Amino acid sequence: MQYFKEVSVDQFLDFTEKKFPFLYQILKKEHFTTEKIEWLLSQIDSFDFEENPKGGRGGDYLSEQIKHPLNRYVGFRQLFDLIIGDNDDKKELIVLDAMGGNGTLHKASELLGYNHLKIIISDISSAMIKSAFDQNIPCIRQPAQNLLLKDNSVDAVVFAYGTHHIPAEERHTSFKEAYRVLKEGGKLLIHDYEEGSKTSEWYSDILDKYTYTGHKYVHFTKQELNTTLSEIGYSKINVANIYDPFIIEGSTQEDARKNMLNHLVNLFGMRKLKKEEFTEQEDFYKRVEGLVDQCFDFTKEDQGKEIEDILAVKKTTIYSKDIGKYFAEVPRIALIGVGEKAKTKLKVTEPI
Repeated sequence: MQYFKEVSVDQFLDFTEKKFPFLYQILKKEHFTTEKIEWLLSQIDSFDFEENPKGGRGGDYLSEQIKHPLNRYVGFRQLFDLIIGDNDDKKELIVLDAMGGNGTLHKASELLGYNHLKIIISDISSAMIKSAFDQNIPCIRQPAQNLLLKDNSVDAVVFAYGTHHIPAEERHTSFKEAYRVLKEGGKLLIHDYEEGSKTSEWYSDILDKYTYTGHKYVHFTKQELNTTLSEIGYSKINVANIYDPFIIEGSTQEDARKNMLNHLVNLFGMRKLKKEEFTEQEDFYKRVEGLVDQCFDFTKEDQGKEIEDILAVKKTTIYSKDIGKYFAEVPRIALIGVGEKAKTKLKVTEPI
C-alpha cells in the first residue's frame, strides 16, 4: 500500500534499511502492516501542507525553502545549540524533527556545520516526506501523537516552526509521545509563538485572511508549556523568548527588499494577496510591507526588557555586510520550551 506519495510501505522500509540503518533500527516494525498504516493514515489531516492543486500551500513552501534554506538561521542555531548543550566532544546525537516538513532543519544543520546531529525528518504531509525522501534525507511519515519509533531511541525531539498546527487538546499526547521515545537525559524542544504576541498575530490575522487554507490555530502561553511539560514528567524545564528573524540576501538594497517580500508571500502561501489588483508592481510590494510592519515593527511601543534585550533590529532593516551583498532582516520573537527526560534513579539496597 502507499505510505506516502509514490512510495509504498515496503519501498520505504527497504530504502531506510539500506540507506539509514540507524533509523531502521529504531522503527517499531510491527506497526508497519497494511492494517496499522491504513489506520494511522486515516487519522492524519495534512491539508495545509499538501500540494497546491489540492488547496494546500505545500508547493509554495517547498519551493521557497529550497531557494532559501537558511532564511531563519539565527533561530536554527539556537535550536541546535540547545540540543547539543554541554556535549563538547560532539558525540553523534539522533534528533527527531517531529514537524520537519521536507527537511528544513536537516539541511540547515549541514550548512551550518552541525554534522554530528543525525536529524530524522518526521511529518504528516505526503508531499513533504516525498520531497525529503527524494533528497536522501532520513524521514518518516507519522503524526506527532502516534510515533512509529521504539521507546528510549532518540537523543532529542524538536517541535519547531509549526507546533501550533497540533490541536490544543492533542499537545499533551504529542509531548508525552516524545517523552516515550527519548533516551534518559534526552531533550524536548518546543518552538512556537506566544499567544497574543506580534508574531502570533501574523498567523492569526494576516495568514488567516490571505491564504486559502486559513490559519485558525491557537498558539502557546508560557504557563501552558511549563504546566504541560511538568505534568508529563520533564525535568530542568525552561521557557523563554528567543530572537528568530527572517534574513534574505540580495545583490542590492532593493533586490534584498523585494526578495524578502516575495519570500514571505510565497513561503506562507498568501495567494489571495497575489490575486488583488495593483496598478504598479511597487504597489504590491508596499502592500506587503504594510502587512509586515503591522506585526514585526517593535518600535511603536514598549516591549518590555526581556524582548528589548534580544532584539537585534526593531523593524525591517536592510544592511550590507560584504561588497555586493545586502540583507533584509525582519525581526520576530519566538517562544521556546525545553525539558529533559528524567534519568531513572537506581534503588540502592542496604547490605544485609
